[in-house]
Amino acid sequence: MAVQFEQIKKILNRKHLSEYSLEQLFTDMGLYEDVLLDCLPAKTSPTYISEDRLVEELIVSDDVAAFNELWTSKAAVLLTCPSCGKSEMTFNLKPAYKPKQEDKSKYMPSETNIFEKQHKYCLGRNELGIVDDSQENRENWEEFCRRRADDCKNTIFAITDLRKEGNCSLDYSHRYISDFIIIDPEIDYNNLPDNIKKVVCGEKEKDEGELEFVNAYNKLKHCLIIRKIGQFPSQAESQLLDTSKYRKVLRDKYKDYTLGIQLNASGVGAGALVYLRRIFEGLLEESHQRCVQLENWDEAVYKDAHVDEKIKMVEDRNEIILPKELQAIRKKFYGALSKGIHELPENECKELFPAFRYVIESVLDARIAKIEHDKKRNEMMKVINSIKG
Repeated sequence: MAVQFEQIKKILNRKHLSEYSLEQLFTDMGLYEDVLLDCLPAKTSPTYISEDRLVEELIVSDDVAAFNELWTSKAAVLLTCPSCGKSEMTFNLKPAYKPKQEDKSKYMPSETNIFEKQHKYCLGRNELGIVDDSQENRENWEEFCRRRADDCKNTIFAITDLRKEGNCSLDYSHRYISDFIIIDPEIDYNNLPDNIKKVVCGEKEKDEGELEFVNAYNKLKHCLIIRKIGQFPSQAESQLLDTSKYRKVLRDKYKDYTLGIQLNASGVGAGALVYLRRIFEGLLEESHQRCVQLENWDEAVYKDAHVDEKIKMVEDRNEIILPKELQAIRKKFYGALSKGIHELPENECKELFPAFRYVIESVLDARIAKIEHDKKRNEMMKVINSIKG
């Protein structure tokens, strides 16, 4: 079956590796989640060779620069350490390779043709070669960049897999480990539709309808996929460390809350959102039951109302559903949550989960604060009333 444009577009629409920090590769990138690594360089950086000679250095793409950081970094990052039982601990990362001494002479520019002596991509380096504007080879610029992209792609793809790990600064035996594999998503030319094949091989000019397809196919040829295939400790273990404070306010719904987090950490999108919606509906129903006992409460109106109207009705009775700082999204929140469950693809649901989780936790934090406030107020009243006279 011929490859469809939507299949290529779906791959290219994935988040890029450069959109993640080192910490987020541990905390936000889900298990078996794919991110895109676009190898095509597109920018240069001015550099002086001598006082009177300014040339430019071709720089790797943002994604390759992010891969170099992943490959070489020894940075200290803040991560949750389930073993220590603390939410923020410093983990000292290890490089994914053993650095080697390099021959700096191979990076010197050519005095004749700048395209004759360009150094190959080296893992960990962000420079791809010297580009001299005084030369007349700029007409070959796109081809030059494509060759450099192929060089980056082939070098990185040869790694096949890598591991990034770090040790807790409090206890060296506590470790974080993430394992990744590198995949070439290139689409076989033979699987392209016949009209696209003819455009790609130059047999015919591309028309407006084929332009986007061909450009996407050409772009994909310079891309790789980075997939996380393992992590220790799991994201769920790390994320559940700070959730125990919600146990009392959620009671029997606490299990739903933790299940949603665990599913999201395991790469599930819509299924994880189902549990968040269930929690939100439970919190709304708790408020509703308290409101039923109040005077002037119209139960018939409540039963026929939409969810956003129900939220407003109970909030008008001083119940906390959405905190004040989130009132702007009151009319959209439940509808967006339901749309995510029923309509959006899995990868979008996974990306939306942290935002919806933040809203739920904001509601829970507000309720915890109210419980503490009421407790202190009651204690204060009790003390004052106990004073004689």
